[in-house]
Amino acid sequence: MPAFASDDLPILPLPAPLAGLVGRQRELGAARDLLQHRGCRLLSLTGPGGVGKTRLAIEVACAIAPAFAGGAAFVPLSPLRDPALVLPAIARALGLRGAASESPEERLRAALRSTRMLIVLDNVEHVLPAAPALAELLAACPGVSMLATGRAPLRVTGERVLPVPPLALPADGASGADVAEADAVRLFVERVQAARPGFTVTDANAAAVAAICRRLDGLPLAIELAAARLGVLSPGALADRLAERLRWLDGGPRDLPSRQRTMRDAIAWSYDLLSPDEQALFHRLSVFAGGFTLEAAEAVSRQDNEPPPHHPSLSSTLNLAASLVEQSLLQREEGPDGEPRFAMLEAIREYGLERLTAAGDAGEARRRHAAYMLALVERAAPELTGPRHGLWLARLDAELHNIRAALAWAVEQGDAATAYHLVGTPWLFWSMRGHAGEGRDWLDRILAADIQALSPARALALRAAGMAASTQADFGVAEPLLRAAASAWRTVGNRREEARSLHMLGVTALQQGDDVRAEGLLRSAIVGYATPADEPWTALAHSQLGVAIASRGDLATGVGLAEEGLARQQACGSRIGEGAAAAYRGEIDALRGDHDAAAEWYRCALATLWDEGDLWSAEWALSRLATTTAMMGNASRAARLLGGAAKLRESLGSRLPPRFENSHEAAVAAAQADLGESGFAAAWDAGHALLVTEVVAEALVCPSPSASRASDPEPGLTTREREVLRLLVDGLTDKEIAAALAIRPKTAGEHVGRILGKLGVASRTAAAVLAVRRGLA
Repeated sequence: MPAFASDDLPILPLPAPLAGLVGRQRELGAARDLLQHRGCRLLSLTGPGGVGKTRLAIEVACAIAPAFAGGAAFVPLSPLRDPALVLPAIARALGLRGAASESPEERLRAALRSTRMLIVLDNVEHVLPAAPALAELLAACPGVSMLATGRAPLRVTGERVLPVPPLALPADGASGADVAEADAVRLFVERVQAARPGFTVTDANAAAVAAICRRLDGLPLAIELAAARLGVLSPGALADRLAERLRWLDGGPRDLPSRQRTMRDAIAWSYDLLSPDEQALFHRLSVFAGGFTLEAAEAVSRQDNEPPPHHPSLSSTLNLAASLVEQSLLQREEGPDGEPRFAMLEAIREYGLERLTAAGDAGEARRRHAAYMLALVERAAPELTGPRHGLWLARLDAELHNIRAALAWAVEQGDAATAYHLVGTPWLFWSMRGHAGEGRDWLDRILAADIQALSPARALALRAAGMAASTQADFGVAEPLLRAAASAWRTVGNRREEARSLHMLGVTALQQGDDVRAEGLLRSAIVGYATPADEPWTALAHSQLGVAIASRGDLATGVGLAEEGLARQQACGSRIGEGAAAAYRGEIDALRGDHDAAAEWYRCALATLWDEGDLWSAEWALSRLATTTAMMGNASRAARLLGGAAKLRESLGSRLPPRFENSHEAAVAAAQADLGESGFAAAWDAGHALLVTEVVAEALVCPSPSASRASDPEPGLTTREREVLRLLVDGLTDKEIAAALAIRPKTAGEHVGRILGKLGVASRTAAAVLAVRRGLA
């Protein structure tokens, strides 16, 4: 009769780690809850090599072993190569013996049928075919629970999977104290102190320590291996060397298995378990930086004789990618449009690139990667001025690292046309998201190296470079580039693109206060815009033309043009365009001295532009709101907003254009006169110290209306019109208002028309601004 072994054959005890567990409170609590209170009898801890699955499993088992009458046993499976040996390994770990005629399965069932016990199975990923036998053992032994660790789950009925993520990293820009509190940093410091007892995180080394942990993606094994290097390197020197992670992440403790002594061996352990098709896909996907979509994976991984993406036969890419996710070599993330994205930890990606190069496929994979990124930015460009610009800005945000990688490849290959288009085609993205300086650096580098004859691609780059310089208020550089771009487009016969270049020249003139020249250039641009796709640009030019004309004294014509620009932006559904149009409308009210009205327009513009992600235009609206606030006599608030606007401007690498220098100086002087120089400096510093999000939130709080505005007569709106107005303030379309109020869209439009008439305004945005100012909605 099989039985547990005598004292000379004890159950294999749980290992006793020499170092404490850092972090993992959430995962520890979740595992204990599942195994003790949720009826889970098979829990798999999954994650990439080096993430700390074994250490967490030991901690979980130690914590809950007292709840099992038979205790807990630890079964290391990494030495095995044959799945058929898993059950015998469990029997040996439990010290079971029996008749030679009994199989290990029979021996285990007989011994465990009435026993309550926890069995820890460490490293199951290479013996997954044993999963059915383990499931049968659990079914036969209702008092037994299993806690498995592996880079892939067992995939049997009743299994619960708990992914083990890397350790938490410090936030960008965190203080030294906050850096020291992050779990990844705590582990790093603890391991460094084993050799350097006096080591701590200080303000001087916090940035370098945080960089080390970020470059290692919070992987505990990588952090421990890196910590050993601080015996001879400073944190800064180590951070610099971790661009080549695998080279430096070795030399682990001699008492650990070989796969845990170097990061390369840890990853190779997983890689060697892949099928040839999985290995090939893993190679190719390593070209992506910062993640990728399934569509992108298909584009890069398909063979020359395969059909293009979206074809049903390419479901194999999905299946292979899913397998890599399951085996913890890819991580699944949520994309900006709800579609899944996938990513590799950087150490794993570096290993994949090594394998890709060794296979001789790196050049082709990078060519396909660049081609896909080029196609993506070409799809995105027209969307950036339309109603779906928010989604496309988010998509380009997600792909920025990939765009940079494609740019680097194009520059290396001398492929100027691809490089030009990667920057120039989606230029609005680079500008709106605060990357104008980076985009300008790329363009300067490419243009300087390209000695080819004039081409549309080069003309595109010239204009983008001019816009980049203009964005940073470097007008002496911007104007020659934009003139060269206009001439180039004229030479190649593209009137539309010539008009766009003239438009940008007009904006440059406007920003410098040259209203006469701005008017001529903007009128020429409007004439050149001739297609429906140009409508957002035509609308923008009308608003800008209105400011130029109003600045020369014709306020009535200026207001009319600005209102037309705003209405046209609304008609084409461009929220970013509406925000810009509102700011230009505010400029005209500021010109005629109506600072209350100007402030409301600027506040409306700021809210829209910030929400839609146009950081550069949002800074303009914030700066103008700060200036106007000073002219309204609210010195303390103005000084804080001026400081906050300066901080945002600094982060974008920009400066005030000449057009606004005088009004800015006047605002500062007015606020200083009220507060005194020291009071102004304190308020300005307080605003500058805020996070940009806090500055914007403060700016969007509407102060109490002035007496003159508070006494405006009621416009005589009905109850239903007030309901419609409230929804209009929220930015809803007629169709959305109709759905919210259960009326027809035509009826909603009629209500809006009557509201505009009663308020005496020509546009929805103007009505919203007035409603907020008067407290009507």
